[in-house]
Parts: sequence; structure tokens; C-alpha cells
Amino acid sequence: MAINFLNNIEVDGEVQGTSLDINGDADISGATVMNGHLTLQSGGPHLILKDTTDDDDQQVHFANSSGGVDYRIHTADFTSAATGDGMFIGSTGSDPIALVTNDTTALTINTSQNATFAGTVTWSGGGSANANTAYGG
Repeated sequence: MAINFLNNIEVDGEVQGTSLDINGDADISGATVMNGHLTLQSGGPHLILKDTTDDDDQQVHFANSSGGVDYRIHTADFTSAATGDGMFIGSTGSDPIALVTNDTTALTINTSQNATFAGTVTWSGGGSANANTAYGG
């Protein structure tokens, strides 16, 4: 069965269906909750977080099953000197963060801000003989 409308439709309440196919732009105001996966599919997909003020305070939260935020990626000014916005990636609790390559942890930063590198750390201007003294260790 098909229903064709040539003008606006106003609904007070809930519209239910098993799928929604929108050919064109969708303008959704307010919070949107989805159960399941969100997939962006195209030849070059983009996810854009646009702050409509000049604050540049975008955020992506990784919440646990209780709704608490465990990890986040966001931009904000965290300094008491108000030096401006920066991009921050981290945990909000007692969990460390890690950088992973080839499905292997390369760098772990714990909640004491200690960094553990899984492999060799190299730098210019010094060899292993002066590694501790070159950087105040």
C-alpha cells in the first residue's frame, strides 16, 4: 500500500514503521536516540560536529550501561590560564587509555599520567647511554 502526500504532514504522537527511506535531506531538531548501529555509507563519508556558537565545544562520549561516561573525545579549554581550546582524548575514571597499532597496544597512559611504551623509544640528539640524563631522568 502506498500513500502519497504532496504537502506537509503534521502528527501529534508517534509514527511507527519498520523502515524509513528519506531521499534528500532530513532536518531533525532535538535529541535523537537510536537503538542499534549508526552507519555512514558513501564513497567518502564524513561525520561533522558543528558548534553553532564560537565555543568549539564538541564532544563524543563513550558511555557504560549505566549511562556514565567512561571515555570521551572533546574540545574545550582545560587550562586555568584560559589559553584556548584544545582537543582531548581520555578516560574520565580510573581506566587507562592506550594507542593500538596492528591490534597490539603500543602506548598506555595510566591515571597517574605514567606512559608505558611497548617498543623502542627513539629520539634525535642522543643515544641509549644518555637516555636518563638527556631528559632529566
